[in-house]
Amino acid sequence: MAQTCVCPEGTLYLPEGARAQTVNVVLFEGGQNITISRDRIAPGASLEDYVTAQMDILRSKFNAFNLVEQSAYLGDCPFPQAMKVRFSFPAAPGVTAWQYLLLAQKDAQNAIVFSALYASEQVMHNESHRVDYCLAHFKLQ
Repeated sequence: MAQTCVCPEGTLYLPEGARAQTVNVVLFEGGQNITISRDRIAPGASLEDYVTAQMDILRSKFNAFNLVEQSAYLGDCPFPQAMKVRFSFPAAPGVTAWQYLLLAQKDAQNAIVFSALYASEQVMHNESHRVDYCLAHFKLQ
């Protein structure tokens, strides 16, 4: 089934077999941005299986990958379930980046990922409430 991709600038009609994989960026006053992306969950996999597999990929790419938290998200959530993940990784020699993710299961095979990158663990803890806000105020169609 062919898809239609609606962008702020216009509409793209995709050929059979192609699918849109959109990314949205929300920019907050002060410069913080939140990225909202989409991904597929393998058939038969749970959201937790999906998240664990994603973290395994990151572990294999970064030898200094540090998983700080991986747990069920307990805040307001319009999705059937969501998980919260906090981790750090080497962004460049001598530079550590901190990332906060909320991974939400839209349906059996689709996830929506809300993410933000931070310069320090303290900034992540102080500012990650904005990612929570985006998840809590998302309205499923």
